[in-house]
Parts: sequence; structure tokens; C-alpha cells
Amino acid sequence: MVTIGFASDLHFDHHSGLLLRFVDKIKKVSPDVLVLAGDLVTGPGRIKAVLRPMTSLVSHVCFLPGNHELWLARHHRHVDSTMLYKEILPTQAHIAGAFYLGMEPFFIDRIAILGVTGWFEDYVSHQTPDRRMVRFPDTSTPMDVVHWMAELLDRQLAMAESYADEIVVVTHTLPFPKKMARFVDTETVPYLGSELLGEVILRYSKVVQVISGHMHIKYEGRVDRDSMIPWDINAFGYPEEVGDMDHAIQNAIRTITL
Repeated sequence: MVTIGFASDLHFDHHSGLLLRFVDKIKKVSPDVLVLAGDLVTGPGRIKAVLRPMTSLVSHVCFLPGNHELWLARHHRHVDSTMLYKEILPTQAHIAGAFYLGMEPFFIDRIAILGVTGWFEDYVSHQTPDRRMVRFPDTSTPMDVVHWMAELLDRQLAMAESYADEIVVVTHTLPFPKKMARFVDTETVPYLGSELLGEVILRYSKVVQVISGHMHIKYEGRVDRDSMIPWDINAFGYPEEVGDMDHAIQNAIRTITL
């Protein structure tokens, strides 16, 4: 049996003291694997600093970048978001002792954990930071990025099907955004993620769990294949969304056992 703890959207750079409290929560939960589904910090600069306290406590920490980790600062003139995703963030995670999700599966006891950041079908408006803060060469629309991510996901799933008995898929943006339509305005749904990722996921019979982030809610649902696949979102959120911090910390890590 493997216990997998997961969390996302902790936005440590917006919460003073949250990292220490989150590390204390890890000690109490003590999972075999900790999955971090993106948006821990903005940009790549602090990834090592936030991952190291976690990798010192958990044997297997799997980090997947969110859209915020792919944002570029003004001084990143010779770096683009593709380089962050494929080269810089994997290196930072490795140095910190974490496994980088997004390019290849992680295997433990014939369980595969894999995923991609995903992307948006469209931006909400011209004011959306992602429109200004990311740069993916050779793409002209958000859907171009989605197609690239879907190809990466499909490749990983095909590899995992050959070696694993059970597969856990992790995405940052939502692979089933239409299921969240009741929570947001109609124009916001394309900014939640893309159904294309969900279509890829549902092709593979060994997928037993889907974990996502990005949308700052706590959600437990099921997706197609006779609604038998659990889909969970366990996002922490910004300070103004958290409310009672003690309660938020208590629920900061959700676990599943396979």
C-alpha cells in the first residue's frame, strides 16, 4: 500500500510563515509520496528553497509546475517558458531532491504518477497575467500550448501502461473544465484548462486517480468511464481566499492510498 499526499496552489510568496506550517503538516501526515501540483511560487527562483524542507521529510516528493512557475521576469531575456518547463525547473527540482513531473512518469510499487502542467483553451481577457508573463516559442495561441502538453501527457501514459498496474495523473490546469462551469462565469471556463487533456486521460484504462490544481477550491468528483475515476482538486489559494488559517492548514494535504 502506498499513501500519496497531494496539495497545490500554496503560493508561498503570498503567505508569510506558511512554508513552516505546511512542513509541520507534512510531518503529521507522513505520506509515502507527496505530490505538489503547481503554483508553489511565482517563477523558478525559489523552487529549491521551498522543496528542500519537504524532501528532507518525505522519501518521494513529486513536483509539477503550475502556470505561475512558468512566468518570466523582466530579466529573463534569454529564457522562455519552454526552457523553464523542460530544462530549468527539472534541474532545480533535482537539486532539491524532488522528482520533476511533467516530462516522465515516477514509479513506485507498480504505481505510476505522471502529468503535465496543461494550459488554457483561451485567456479571460487582455489583462490576464499569463498572456503577458509567459512565452512559448513556436506557439501563437493558448491552444497550441495545450496540444503540446497533450502530446507530452499521451507519451507518458503510453509508457506507464507498459510498466504500471495503476496510474495517477496530475495536471495543474483542469482536464475537465466543463464540470466546473457551475462555479464560474461562462467566459472563465476556457481559462480553467482544456477538455483535450481529459480526452487523453480517458483513453487509458489503468488511470485510477486524477489530481489537479489551478482553481482555488476543494473538490472531490468523478469523471467518465462510467464515472468511476476519482478527480480531486486540493488547492490552498491566496490569503484573502483562505479564511481561517488553522482550518486551512488542517486540510492542506489530502491523501489517497493505493
